[in-house]
Amino acid sequence: MHNEMFHAKKIEPQEAIKCLERVEKVVTVSKFIADGIAKLFPEYKQKLQPVYAGVDLKRFQPRWAEGVKEKREAMLATHGLEDKKVVLCVGRLTDKKGPHLLISAIAKVIEKHPSAVLLLVGSKWYGNNNENDYVRKIKAEAEKLGQAVQMTGFIPPSEVADYFLLGDIFVCASQWEEPLARVHYEAMATGLCTITTARGGNPEVIVPGKNGIVISDYDNSDAFATEIDYLLSKPKKSEKMGRIGRELAELYYSWSRVAWDILSIINDSKLVSSSLETLRQIEQDKEAG
Repeated sequence: MHNEMFHAKKIEPQEAIKCLERVEKVVTVSKFIADGIAKLFPEYKQKLQPVYAGVDLKRFQPRWAEGVKEKREAMLATHGLEDKKVVLCVGRLTDKKGPHLLISAIAKVIEKHPSAVLLLVGSKWYGNNNENDYVRKIKAEAEKLGQAVQMTGFIPPSEVADYFLLGDIFVCASQWEEPLARVHYEAMATGLCTITTARGGNPEVIVPGKNGIVISDYDNSDAFATEIDYLLSKPKKSEKMGRIGRELAELYYSWSRVAWDILSIINDSKLVSSSLETLRQIEQDKEAG
């Protein structure tokens, strides 16, 4: 289950029950999705099992890997981003993804960090550059900031990994209850510190202060500006968090781990990915003293 497909608007309750009756397990992409189904159909809670997705660790390589640094420098030169601090966002241009908040945030950030650039990678919808009123509106706002905001338009999936190399930090500004955006795994694999929102399943793969930051005040552009400013002001801290993100990607978010988890469900044994929840709990215990 990748989305919230068991709501009444998606499927009639009786049909949902038939589905749940027929299967032994329901694999979900996040605990958020599993909890949503459990709330609607608590009698089937034992059938629900989150299995976090994976990322191609060879395709999405860290910026410091052999040969990758040179590719990154070439990409930066191509896009005129040399000597810039790139705040990267990859996703559709829709209010649900929050790019308007990031444009407002970068307007504040550049007052302190004039070399900062917001790079929005994506278009309104997959496969084309068609525009609607929302896209036209944020483009107009971006133009007011000159080179501080750059928008690539649609990028073919085969090229997306290269665009992750352009970032210094990664931001996911989702406003909706997202199941768990795949871009989090891709950013971690590339070695980028991640800022995300406390919406849906997104915060489940972030250990605050270790591989990223979670924003609870998710619809406030000032909150994004504050955290972006913090990371740009502490490049060593940001770099360290990015390296931890890559380590977590290698430990928990390879496709081989996903396969192992599926096999574990079949064999009814303990999941490998549950180790991340243990790590998060350890960090929470430390903060609590």
